[in-house]
Amino acid sequence: MVARRRSSIADGGPEPTQPPAAGPIHVACGADDRMVLAALVLATSLAESGTSRPIVFHLLHAPSRYDLAGFAARSRHPNMRIVLHEMPPRYLDLPVAPPYSPAIFFRLGLAEVLGELDRVLYLDADTIVCRDVADLHDTAMDGRPLAAVPDYNLFHFELHKPIPIRDRFGPSLLYLKEELGIAYRNAGDYFNSGVLLLDLAAWRRLRLAESCHAFIRGRRLQWPDQDALNVIVGSDYLALDARWNTMAAALENMAVPVTPAQETLRRHWNDDPWIVHYTGTRKPWLFWPRPVPHGDRFWRAAAASPAGHPLRAAYRGGMLRAGLGRLAGVLGR
Repeated sequence: MVARRRSSIADGGPEPTQPPAAGPIHVACGADDRMVLAALVLATSLAESGTSRPIVFHLLHAPSRYDLAGFAARSRHPNMRIVLHEMPPRYLDLPVAPPYSPAIFFRLGLAEVLGELDRVLYLDADTIVCRDVADLHDTAMDGRPLAAVPDYNLFHFELHKPIPIRDRFGPSLLYLKEELGIAYRNAGDYFNSGVLLLDLAAWRRLRLAESCHAFIRGRRLQWPDQDALNVIVGSDYLALDARWNTMAAALENMAVPVTPAQETLRRHWNDDPWIVHYTGTRKPWLFWPRPVPHGDRFWRAAAASPAGHPLRAAYRGGMLRAGLGRLAGVLGR
């Protein structure tokens, strides 16, 4: 395998190269009904991110109760079109446990579903784009099958978090070593799969989707698609600038940074996020007693999206239920 480029958050990651012809930017997102409205807000943020090039937003989805074609039509933007792809059943029957759903595996099918493309930018449905993604899309990958941001949140804050390991609990560091065979020494030894630049031609040549599927079946994984990609791809990935995957929930852990690296990361993620990723269970559209970091960015995009109204209604419903729950608790004392 090609040695992974070690990229610090300060050096800005690899230098982008412009394609021979500045054609459309293809972006993909996978979602089921739990996340598909958020994915449409993501599409709006992408359309309004400032790129002058046309954008094709590929929405990979499960069978839906929503009128996705209607939402896509109402989400029209002069610079963007949305293409719907209903995923084949084999992507819906891979083993997965809450809080995840089979939609996390849709990214593994991009080389098949987008058979006419050789490159695509994949974004999780719980992300928001804050700047032009043309430079990211055009990054020189030098033959690597993917580019991603190292999981800095895991490295700085969650390595000792207890998680299930077979029939016991243990720290994440032990899980990576025992279950995945990853000798985790640096942040770059494990990447986050929420933002991925994919060389689809390399994926087809290396049969990466088939290898990931084979790894996932028969295993109980903590972060299933992400674990599989890290094991199968290993060090053969390009590390991107951390701002391309700003992990919003981690900012609460960074209130008092304890190392210079954490302080640099906090400053980049807090002051200049390029793509915000609402990792974990706290999402801006789900009511929480305290605001989610960078949640205001989500609601600004939602205000311009046809998916914004149902998401706002769901948020208010959650707020009402929380208020009634607190009232019932007071009256029951």
